Amino acid sequence: MAGLHRDSRNLTRFLWLRNPTLGVQESNIVTYAFKRVPFGLISSPFLLSGTIHYYLSKSSSNLAQRILRNFYVDNLFLEADSSHDAKLVYGETKEIFREAGMNVREFASNDAAFNKLIEQAEHTPLDEISKILGLK
Repeated sequence: MAGLHRDSRNLTRFLWLRNPTLGVQESNIVTYAFKRVPFGLISSPFLLSGTIHYYLSKSSSNLAQRILRNFYVDNLFLEADSSHDAKLVYGETKEIFREAGMNVREFASNDAAFNKLIEQAEHTPLDEISKILGLK
């Protein structure tokens, strides 16, 4: 998760009850602020995109620049000429995002051998029908 700069935390403040059974009273209200970028807010896709762009633009990797050009909201589209190349792209993509504190978790391909490798590496079965941009 991406951390929030200390000066920006005040922008994510919210109120909560210390003890819900006491109801709303000034002495029962506590103020919290997020220390990490909260996902699920209307601005979350923008914040995710900005965070990804920030980390990728700092990288000198050719793949990082490809990723920047091929990212849309939370979908990434990359191509490879062979299963071997796809494995290399997979490994480097995982490493680039790991260095940014993020985990890329879903991969899909039209190459059955690559999909099998991903199922084993990610310890999760691939759906027969993948969703891209929210569509099946």
